[in-house]
Amino acid sequence: MKASSSSSSSSSSDDQPKKYPVGHSDMNYHHHQPTGNHQGYPPSSVTGYPPTVGYPHGQPGYPPQYQGYPPNAYNYHPSGPYYNPQSESPAGSAFVRGFVVMFIILITLTCISSIIVWIVLRPATPEFRVDSLTVTNFNVSKANFTANWEANIMAYNPNHRLKVYFDRVQSFVYYDEDHLSSAAVDPMFLNTKAREEMKLKLATNSMDEHVVADWVLDDIVKERNGGSVTFNMRMLVFSTFKSGVWWTRHATLKVFCEDLKVDFIGNAMDGKLAAAKDEQCIVYYS
Repeated sequence: MKASSSSSSSSSSDDQPKKYPVGHSDMNYHHHQPTGNHQGYPPSSVTGYPPTVGYPHGQPGYPPQYQGYPPNAYNYHPSGPYYNPQSESPAGSAFVRGFVVMFIILITLTCISSIIVWIVLRPATPEFRVDSLTVTNFNVSKANFTANWEANIMAYNPNHRLKVYFDRVQSFVYYDEDHLSSAAVDPMFLNTKAREEMKLKLATNSMDEHVVADWVLDDIVKERNGGSVTFNMRMLVFSTFKSGVWWTRHATLKVFCEDLKVDFIGNAMDGKLAAAKDEQCIVYYS
C-alpha cells in the first residue's frame, strides 16, 4: 500500500512544471542537437527568421541597389570639364613660379636702390618765399573789374648734389578760394645751394578775360574799404631733379603763398605788400 502511494506521488510530481531560480537559463537543462550544416545555430524554422538571401553572383558584398558602380567608387574622379588631373601643365606652373620670383626680386632691388639714392643724394624740396608784391590799376567796380599783380618770389635749392630745373611754371592769384587770374612764368634753373628770384606778372580784365562773380567783388569792396585786401598766390611747378647723367627724377611742386596782405592808401588804385613775408611758402611734393 505504501509503495503505490509513493509511486503515485512521484508521478504527480513529474507532471508539475519545474521551477528554476530567476535569471537561471534553461539552456543547461534542454539540449538541442544541431541539424544540417549550420553548426551551433538553430534551424530557421525555430528562430522564425526567413532564409538568408544571397547577393547576385559576381558582385559579392554589394547590395543589389548598388550594382553597376565601378570598384573603389569613393576614389573615382570622373573626367570632364570640371575636373581633370592632367589639366595642370608642369611647364605652366614653372612659368608662374618664375614670374612671381622675378617680380619679388625686382621689387626688392627697387627698394634697395631707392634707399641707396636717398642715403647718397638726400633729395630735399626747394623752398619759396615772397619778397615783394604790388597791385596796380586795382578797380573793383562790377562794370569793369581790373587788376595787375607783380610779385618777386625767391626760390632756393637746398640740395648739395642735386640740380633743379623748373621746366614749366604756372602762377595763380586767388581771393580766398576764388580764382582771379593766372599766367605762365619763365623756366628757371637752380644749381646746388643756389637762390634765384622768380618774377610773376598777372592781370585780369572782366571784360576780356576772367569773369569774377559779383558776390566775390562785393567781398573785395568791403575789405578794400578797410584799407587793405588779402590775396593768395599759388604756383604749379613741373620740375626735374638731376645728379650728373646717372640719376634723374621728375616731380611736380605745388606752392602755396597764403595771406598776402596788400595795403591801399585812401582811394589809390595801387597797393603794396604790407610787410615782407618771413614765413616760407608751403610746398607739396609729388
